Amino acid sequence: MRNDSNLDENTNSFYSKNPNTHLAPPIQPICNLECALKKALESKNRRQICDTLDYFLGHVGMNGIFQVVLEKELIFRMDIGHILGQWFIQNANTHTDLKEIEDAYKMPTATATAMNDCSLGEEIYSFVHSSSWSSAVSLDTADKSQIWDHVFQFVESYAGKIPIDVFSHALHGMGHGALFIAASQSDDAIHEIIQGDVCTDAGDYDMSIEFTESQLETALDICSGGTMEMNYMCASGLFMTYWTAKQMKTGYFNKQDFDFSYVSTCHRFPYPAACYRWTFRYATDEQIEETWKKDPCNSAEGGEFLSEVQRRGCIWGLATNIYTVYDKSYFEQQRLEGVADAEIFSLVSYCDVYTKSGRESWKKDWLVCIAASMEAIAFDGVPNEMLPRRHCSQIYKHYKSDRELGEIVAKEGEKMCVDVALTHYNQEWDWRAYKNRIAEITGNNKCAVDGSLCLHGWRVDVLE
Repeated sequence: MRNDSNLDENTNSFYSKNPNTHLAPPIQPICNLECALKKALESKNRRQICDTLDYFLGHVGMNGIFQVVLEKELIFRMDIGHILGQWFIQNANTHTDLKEIEDAYKMPTATATAMNDCSLGEEIYSFVHSSSWSSAVSLDTADKSQIWDHVFQFVESYAGKIPIDVFSHALHGMGHGALFIAASQSDDAIHEIIQGDVCTDAGDYDMSIEFTESQLETALDICSGGTMEMNYMCASGLFMTYWTAKQMKTGYFNKQDFDFSYVSTCHRFPYPAACYRWTFRYATDEQIEETWKKDPCNSAEGGEFLSEVQRRGCIWGLATNIYTVYDKSYFEQQRLEGVADAEIFSLVSYCDVYTKSGRESWKKDWLVCIAASMEAIAFDGVPNEMLPRRHCSQIYKHYKSDRELGEIVAKEGEKMCVDVALTHYNQEWDWRAYKNRIAEITGNNKCAVDGSLCLHGWRVDVLE
């Protein structure tokens, strides 16, 4: 049996033996792959990680690699999912002689199966993000319809049942790719980076590319090719990349003084909730709290909201980032540790400010606040169904006798809370059933007709 356990420890390349040998011993290479990948990950060197993956591809195949990454929980380390997705698509486009990756759209079985395992959480989806954006970027075009068709094909390449959230994450990844594509089409130097080897340091686009607002606007047009629900998912990836890259590369938000207005960061853009979701992320706790106390998105300092949609988007971003106590401790854990209920930040007390605003849109504003607060929780996943149900019951208990809201509206608020919090706990749809359902509904905002059609907790029925 071949033994590759003594790979050269003093080199960044694992090609110390013939990389074209397609032997597949049943046990030893799997063990060696785990050890080699751990060493590569510890180096934080993209080239070493890719060389390791390249070396073992011919021995254990793509599914063998993914099996080790998932079973040994390497997916949690150094965001390997992103590198893995980029490497996967690069290999799918060049190593067509290998049966498992002969189709550039094909999703490895081990990965697709793992996506149905909630215990792995969001980390598994980092692979979907990067393979989706890499697949779209490889087209080397800004043609919107071609990009959308390509991503649909990528998702549908997996023959089994596809949870609707896998599709959502593919769209989120396409949003990352939309900005990469827009940048690539506008600048020859950036085009060379993005169409080049993903295993170099330049393959970390958030650090290697400085994105412009003009590129952002082009990317927003690319993201406008689906239903409203799909467009928001795409925009969530787009804005995440834009603001994260700006912060990582230049420390943009750290340079702002205390009077910097986060409210005015996204008031001009479409899909504003997807934008504010990421700008408020970089505000300090003090800035978030001060914004909520002084101006919880009732105006836009430095400019006016273009519409009520922009203002509700601001409410979404603020609520997603301020309501963190439950998100971090699951509420119940604090109770078990002896924290009295009265000391836990109340969802009612936070969102109640919108019931008293005097605006005609107060009800939508209030529901957006509730939904956004729970979206942060849905994103991280919930340990069981009863915790959010018990948590959300505070809404009905508080408002059922309220003369202004009443029992019907109180139930509506509680239902919104529960539905969003359990978005990923009980998924009603797989992709093919979802596709058939939305085809039956006219208009672009399918979620406004059927709330279960919202994607990943983004409640575009009340946002738009």
